[in-house]
Amino acid sequence: MSLPVFKTYEQILNEMIEDVNENSQLTDWNAGSPNRSMLEAVAAVIAGGYHTAELVMNERFLSTCSEETLVLYGIDMGHVRDPGEKASGQILCTRSTPAPFSELVPKGTVFQTLDMIVTLETLEDATLQEGSLSVGIPAKATAAGDAGNLQPFTELKQTGIAVSLLESIAVAPPGFTGGRDLEPVEQYRERLLTLARSPGTSANKAHYIQWAMEVPGVGGVYVESLWDGRGTVKVYLLDTEKMPASTELVQTVQERIDPHPHGVGDGEANVGATVTVVAAPEVLINITVTVVLEIGKTLTEVQASYIEAVKQHLKEIAFSKDTTIRWSKLGTLLSVTPGVIDYTDLLVNNDIANIPVSPGSVAVLGTAVLT
Repeated sequence: MSLPVFKTYEQILNEMIEDVNENSQLTDWNAGSPNRSMLEAVAAVIAGGYHTAELVMNERFLSTCSEETLVLYGIDMGHVRDPGEKASGQILCTRSTPAPFSELVPKGTVFQTLDMIVTLETLEDATLQEGSLSVGIPAKATAAGDAGNLQPFTELKQTGIAVSLLESIAVAPPGFTGGRDLEPVEQYRERLLTLARSPGTSANKAHYIQWAMEVPGVGGVYVESLWDGRGTVKVYLLDTEKMPASTELVQTVQERIDPHPHGVGDGEANVGATVTVVAAPEVLINITVTVVLEIGKTLTEVQASYIEAVKQHLKEIAFSKDTTIRWSKLGTLLSVTPGVIDYTDLLVNNDIANIPVSPGSVAVLGTAVLT
């Protein structure tokens, strides 16, 4: 079955003019002429019909539908879009001198980073006690996203009703963690297509992939069967950024598929299947290269662009059929980086060679140094 051909306004108009020319005595098709104006009006209506039909057809398929329809398809399939996660951590409020009296920092007190990009809200009441110099308060970002993952000692400021005794406010160690962006639409589309094309049945490999991918935050799964003898399965995980999964995410997937004690069938896995869930091992990629830049371009901005391009490439090939890091590809990415005229002495892990990445592992950019 062939797909229908959806014609454009120009195609329709030209075909009608050609047809009328062949079957009538009309000859004036100049812009603004009655003949042309009449056909232009008809062509516009027909083109609108074609456009609507094309939209309807595209909405029918996972690979081409709009973001809104994709979310609805996912709900019907039982695989909702990962909404992301809010980062959480502790805020440290300090003074240079002992507090002259006790003061409450109410639950819901709002703080922001100095650039006002991230807003944090306290999760419980806390009191700066009389005579004390500091108080730690658990807090959470008000919006989901990676932006909420703040480094320790990031400076903060109060917003709204101020607590008068607080002089210095910062993120307490180990920082705010766990923030995760809304699942990108194309990544969500890829996940649904994978599940639709490889339905899991009877605890086959596809079934393990499905079970893991149903956990919010999982962005890639590799299954190794019989890894430690009969009845053993190892599941390697990536997060939605195509990086090794966090300890918390690994534990969540482990509990879903085969919780402790293993192999007794308390999770999704069959009785007798001992499943080990791990984060994908990292293969660090370090790059050094000498570049010739266009006039007006700085090494800092070119290096930043190249790093972003390499990271995107590593995300695209993570857990794919060909995960090898190719020296030539890294050179190609550099040659098309804005501002680069030429380059020499490109080394990947101190060598001019491809870097193999074994199944279940993931390549992660360590450093990319341009000189």
